Amino acid sequence: MKVPLITILISCLLLCGCFEMEEKIVLGSDGSAVITLLYTINDDQIPAFNAFLETTAPKVRLFDETAMKSLFNRKDLELELRSYRKIKRDNTTTIQIIVLALNADKAFKSGLFGNITMERLEDKTRQLALTVPNVPNAGENKELVQLCKDIKVSLEIHTPSSIKQTTGTKINHKTVAWKLDQNQIFEKSLQTMSVQW
Repeated sequence: MKVPLITILISCLLLCGCFEMEEKIVLGSDGSAVITLLYTINDDQIPAFNAFLETTAPKVRLFDETAMKSLFNRKDLELELRSYRKIKRDNTTTIQIIVLALNADKAFKSGLFGNITMERLEDKTRQLALTVPNVPNAGENKELVQLCKDIKVSLEIHTPSSIKQTTGTKINHKTVAWKLDQNQIFEKSLQTMSVQW
């Protein structure tokens, strides 16, 4: 089950004129990770958003704190939901979810945070990679492109030691970031974001 990242990304592409998704991963030297997820959506899109999720991923009730606790408090995955906040601002709602993963490898393999892989390479460095799925032929659908013109997706990763190599923009020697807009999401090839430390 690839939730919430993949399901929510695809559903927002289909439903939301204004949607922002931010994911921040802080990797610990002990193999843990703190994952912060931020989803911002126009209030008038929430009913359609919930209806879509109900049919595609019933367990992902983003606006229901009890459902999110059930999804992210997982002893089998060594996961703990540290915080769930709903922030209302103007005509938008932002959901903030903070999860502690005591075992980052196990958490990422579960698919709960999207298509993330973390591995030790032959040169003894570690690599984390995330692939964002595009929507097939979406670029050819002018109505969908227009509907999603304001979509923004960002990822920030903090590594436990200095970054050796990355496909993103280095913020400092241990932090890298990516920002995707409509054009990058609608590219025909998959967007892979990776960092090595």
